[in-house]
Amino acid sequence: MFLIVSKRLNLELSSEIEKGTLLLRQTLRQKELLNTIENIQTLFIREEDQQNVFDTMLLEVLRLTRSQYGFIDSLEHDDVGDPFLQALSITNIAWDKDSREFYGKMAPSGLRFFDFNALFGPAVKNGEVVISNHDPVDPRRKGTPEGHPPINTFLAIPLRHEGTVIGVVALANRDEGYDEKLVKELESIWVSCAQLVNAYKSKAQKIETERELKDYADTQTTLIREINHRVKNNLAIIIGLIHREIDSTTPADSLARDLLQRMLLKIEGLDTVHRMLSDNYWKPILISELCRGILESMQCTLEQDDLSVDIKPSNIKVTSTQAYYMAIIINELATNTLKHATRTGCGVEISFSAYLEKNHVVIDFKDNGDGFPQSMLHEGILSDSHGLGLVKGPVEHSLQGELSLQNDNGAMTTIKFKHS
Repeated sequence: MFLIVSKRLNLELSSEIEKGTLLLRQTLRQKELLNTIENIQTLFIREEDQQNVFDTMLLEVLRLTRSQYGFIDSLEHDDVGDPFLQALSITNIAWDKDSREFYGKMAPSGLRFFDFNALFGPAVKNGEVVISNHDPVDPRRKGTPEGHPPINTFLAIPLRHEGTVIGVVALANRDEGYDEKLVKELESIWVSCAQLVNAYKSKAQKIETERELKDYADTQTTLIREINHRVKNNLAIIIGLIHREIDSTTPADSLARDLLQRMLLKIEGLDTVHRMLSDNYWKPILISELCRGILESMQCTLEQDDLSVDIKPSNIKVTSTQAYYMAIIINELATNTLKHATRTGCGVEISFSAYLEKNHVVIDFKDNGDGFPQSMLHEGILSDSHGLGLVKGPVEHSLQGELSLQNDNGAMTTIKFKHS
């Protein structure tokens, strides 16, 4: 009786020891897998050379599965949408001079595989796990190039992100073969591989997008620079031609000279705003600085020593489109002031201010002349001979704004339009 009980206890003890040993092995294996994943993820974060990350990952997978060689590939698509595998890491199994030269040439930039009619094909095309052990007549085998090391056992694992195949891990020549148990045991490794491949693809896409954006920006910068150069040259040529025409006029051609002078001021105003926008990379510019630039250019051209300009500082900016219309408006207002506001014995004074009023830009352009005729104030701008009809159009139609006139120790034109 004692012997029977003792034997039973020994069997139970052996069983418990076996279970404990198995549990310990499983625990150590899981710890090994977790350490591997943690080390690879840390390397991915810290290592700039992504090739080294995937080479390390492949070596770890080969070690964990006791495989001879393999590869980790990312599924990509070319410009016409055809799929191909981009090798992120691949074991160098070059077997002759040609294959060694091919590997040495292509490996640094990444080998590409376009033919999916191979053992790994179902993993890529259908998302299937492929296991082939010591079966030379496996219909999925399409043979190997002459001299290629034999593939005795094979495993291909599809890598997925949100249900979509994004890559594949392929391994070969595990002595004891591959099975579903091994695939399940290393599930965390396959998930980690998929995460790394997805992170790599995202990073690569970001880099490619940034490169494309930079190329586009560089192209646009070059194009804009060339356009700016041509516009400036053309404006300079036109200004030079008008100066030549003005110089060729006689005192009897006063009307023609006056028209040429007004045309010159308009074009110089456009040249001023174009230069300011170009220097500011076509971003919004301060309206007060725009006015200052146009009036200073006008003073220089007309040699108007008796013109005094007071521009109130303002932080209001206008867009490139608004700036061009404002250049026309300011130029026309200043030209009219110089023509109509001159008093005997008094210099011409112009004041300019811009401020915001309920999300609208309000501009006051004032001079120290005799003011607008009463007929203009009562009957409107179109009855006027001051030429303000050329201001009314851009204000109301181009800026979608309002124009009003009043006298306040001189003529004051108020322009109001919506702030962008």
